[in-house]
Amino acid sequence: MNARSAANERLTKRAKRFPDFDGGSVETAGLDERDAGLASAIDHAAARRWLTLSQVADSRLDRQRWGMLQAEVKAALVSGAAQIMLMDRLPVHAVIDETVEWIKGTQRAGAAGLVNAVLRKVAKLKVGVAERSSEGSRTAGEWGRDEMPLSDGRVVKLAEEVFSDGPVTRLAEQTSHSEELISHWVNGFGLEEARKLASHSLMEPPIVVSGLREEGAKREGIRAHEESGFFVFEGSRGGLEALMREERGAVVQDVTSAMAMIGASRAMRGEGAEGMLQRVRKVSGGKGEVGRDVKLVVDACAGRGTKTRQLAMMFEGAEIVASDVDARKLEELERNRKGWMGGERVSVEMPVELIKLAGRADVLVLDVPCSNTGVLARRDEAKHRWNVARLRQLINIQRQIVADTLAVLKDDGRLVYCTCSVDEMENEKQAEWVCEWHGMHIVGSGKRMPMGLPGEDVCGYCDGGYWAVMERKRGS
Repeated sequence: MNARSAANERLTKRAKRFPDFDGGSVETAGLDERDAGLASAIDHAAARRWLTLSQVADSRLDRQRWGMLQAEVKAALVSGAAQIMLMDRLPVHAVIDETVEWIKGTQRAGAAGLVNAVLRKVAKLKVGVAERSSEGSRTAGEWGRDEMPLSDGRVVKLAEEVFSDGPVTRLAEQTSHSEELISHWVNGFGLEEARKLASHSLMEPPIVVSGLREEGAKREGIRAHEESGFFVFEGSRGGLEALMREERGAVVQDVTSAMAMIGASRAMRGEGAEGMLQRVRKVSGGKGEVGRDVKLVVDACAGRGTKTRQLAMMFEGAEIVASDVDARKLEELERNRKGWMGGERVSVEMPVELIKLAGRADVLVLDVPCSNTGVLARRDEAKHRWNVARLRQLINIQRQIVADTLAVLKDDGRLVYCTCSVDEMENEKQAEWVCEWHGMHIVGSGKRMPMGLPGEDVCGYCDGGYWAVMERKRGS
């Protein structure tokens, strides 16, 4: 098996499940390092721009309809189009020849001829790459019907207009979002903001690190983020692993994600938002919010533990209990916590075990499952599968999580509710619901829209998200 075959096998699985991409990766066993890298790059490019590439390929079909094609054929066409349109250094003839050879092996009658013909037409469709849109005055997200936007701000110029005329449908096609999501954004934020949100998700998000010592911040491959105390790491994976070993206080975490805990801590201490984003290790000395010591913090939606680690650093004297419904993530968290600063104070429990903590927690953190609309640059699958029905399901799940976990709080404990969504229904409206139905009131809250557009310096990049701190009303 070669690199393209490995990528196409993975993309076939994606085609069968679309729009529900899973979180798996390309099977690279037997491939050398270079081919394994190429296979992963093809899969990454195709998955991120699936709807855009399928629109391009569909425009080159003569009689067939895209929806009627077999999964293997869709995978071959999206894979080939990704390499031709998005990966400049690959020879087109090799892309087409190897893709056709792979589809022959699937033993689909007539498929090889179709793939060969369509990919050749796709290659002719690409005129070149322009530094920016043909009309420099266009705002974010405004591209012509013959332009395919790239993650670095450039556009692929096409020989024909292949994208739809309507602004909402075209934006969905050109940025690979479900049309229902784009319509939802337009209704909630207006067309201009919807264009910015869709454009933001095209970016290749940076690795953001906080909690570095002065000497660590001077290492090669590290640049200061626009927010003080945060840094963009641009080195190799091995370099990042070495950094994390040497800097025990370092946390890989986007600015907005860190803001949730930092802002919550300041709100609990009765402080304003000014200076909220500062070095994570200096946010709290572990001393009690509102004049009392924090002895127990429960992180009930811990995942792999990014916020758990941050909590252990913020509340130095507290026991931190991490829980999640995903047992595999908890196993990973249990392994990793041993290398954390404060990791010896972190324990891992399954959700059913939290009942033994009833009435004991000073702080309950709920980083609830959400639509991920603030982090779509990092979540390829989320922008394809978004729809209103899923949003309603998530809102119900979020409410159930609140109802199931509030019992761990002391009477004067604080609930920290946060998401990586920009949707009001998951954020402000959900906090209002908690207050109305669970006798609480909001102590403080914050929201940030995603920042950064293709072509801009990634040192200004941040995800979107929301947080709110709530406490019980007196007498409730």
